[in-house]
Amino acid sequence: MKKMNKKGFTLAELLIVVAIIAVLTAIAIPLFVGALDRAQEARDNANIRAVRGAAAVYLLEKSGDTKNVWTADAKKNGWNVEAEITAQGEIKSMKVEVTAASPNEDSCVASEEKTNKGGYTVKLHINNTDIEGITNKTT
Repeated sequence: MKKMNKKGFTLAELLIVVAIIAVLTAIAIPLFVGALDRAQEARDNANIRAVRGAAAVYLLEKSGDTKNVWTADAKKNGWNVEAEITAQGEIKSMKVEVTAASPNEDSCVASEEKTNKGGYTVKLHINNTDIEGITNKTT
């Protein structure tokens, strides 16, 4: 009997390898998606903390400005803050306005929306009591 020289893979071997790769892919993809979601959430929380800190510094610097910053509405309802953050996480611009009416019961309501240049706009509400260390000059 003539012995055959075996130099390739059989169809069964190839199907087993493809099945193993498919199973590993099915396990790995949800894990990668979950890690990506957690990373984006951590980035969003870091951006919100950065905006809150910058707003606190702004309000501290403007604490003597009783006409625009420390009004009766600000004492009662706090401020609305809107900041544009670049794709690298730097605060490009920030606007702080006195809130005329409290938006809701939460001390900080934040939302984030993408801009067309890869950055983000962060909007949040800061209550007067949320910012510690700022002395209200209009008592």
